[in-house]
Amino acid sequence: MGVAKTYGWQNVFYRVGMKSAEALRRMRLCEIGDAQALNGLNGPQAILIDYTQNPAKQYAHEWGVGRDKDQYFGDCIIIKGEHSGVEWGAFLDAGVIPIAHSHPFRRLPPNLDRFEARKHQEQYGNANSLEEPCGWDWLIRENDQAIGARLKILPSASDFRFCANKSLAIHRVETAYVVRQVNGQGGGTLYEVQNPDGNGFDPAAARLNFNIYDSVCDSFVADGASQYRARLEACAGSTPFWRGTVIAVDAGMFFTFRF
Repeated sequence: MGVAKTYGWQNVFYRVGMKSAEALRRMRLCEIGDAQALNGLNGPQAILIDYTQNPAKQYAHEWGVGRDKDQYFGDCIIIKGEHSGVEWGAFLDAGVIPIAHSHPFRRLPPNLDRFEARKHQEQYGNANSLEEPCGWDWLIRENDQAIGARLKILPSASDFRFCANKSLAIHRVETAYVVRQVNGQGGGTLYEVQNPDGNGFDPAAARLNFNIYDSVCDSFVADGASQYRARLEACAGSTPFWRGTVIAVDAGMFFTFRF
């Protein structure tokens, strides 16, 4: 792929003819530390070998999928990001459209003391496992109790800022959380967000994904914070189960959501 060669091989994995469906499928496997996720792709061989031998390293950071801007159904590349995000700058300059990125799932191993836990999170990123399943309706209601879960589950305010700054009509955020349908107390079906199953990742489970549409910076609020407005679609696998308008206020390390 031309854009991969333009940028060089660092942190880029691809093969000629890889389209978005395959790239997204492979990125989902990277999110859960599948040792075979990048098999058959070109890229830095030392990193590919390391991931095969130490697959948990794959969810120490985010991943991105980009497409050649010169072809509507163009070839895609998979980009290795950092703990806190994907550095898209050089790829955008080389002609890549950012179509998706991941929020990997990280759970602390059991029986770590405070020092060991801190060392583990420095190496693999902050843990974001949920203490208990979260009902979707509870998650998006105005209540202070949901703030911690929102920070783990939802796209970040920086995701909305990135989409607005790059004028992206749509951008996908993939997670490893599972969405399951449960029966409501008064009848009907509710949606619940859960950690992946305890001893592994159920390949048949519907994963929680988000599509961000038409994000714009519509105002500035106190202390230099920016307010972004976008349409957000939550999906169980490929099936949308909620759509709404989200306002994300970005104030550096702190951000809030309104639905």
